[in-house]
Amino acid sequence: MSSCGGSGPIKAPKSIVGTWMNLDSGQTLIFQKDGSASMLVKSKDTISFKYNYNSKAEPAHLDWIEFDDNTPLRGLNVFGIVAFSHKDTMLFNSKKGREGQAEKYRPTEFSSRKSVYIRQRSN
Repeated sequence: MSSCGGSGPIKAPKSIVGTWMNLDSGQTLIFQKDGSASMLVKSKDTISFKYNYNSKAEPAHLDWIEFDDNTPLRGLNVFGIVAFSHKDTMLFNSKKGREGQAEKYRPTEFSSRKSVYIRQRSN
């Protein structure tokens, strides 16, 4: 996969640490170096969780795990795949499932329901 031409996916970066925004939904994801993350939904509700990111898988895997007890996602995991059309543009497709069932729930290809996140740069 080449980053030249801009028309196809590029190699997944080793890290996704930083702030990513879905411009369609207003949802913001913040990934920390220690494996913790938070999701801000329309800038008012915050959900905390942990994440696992595997850039070596094809496509790369991104799982959201260990959600806070006060969220409807408590007890579930989000099993996802990611691709990058640019180092700062992440395509994410996922499905919810129970712990230990990643292979049953993880999508194998991107659907029209994928989410697009843009990395936010600090000035």
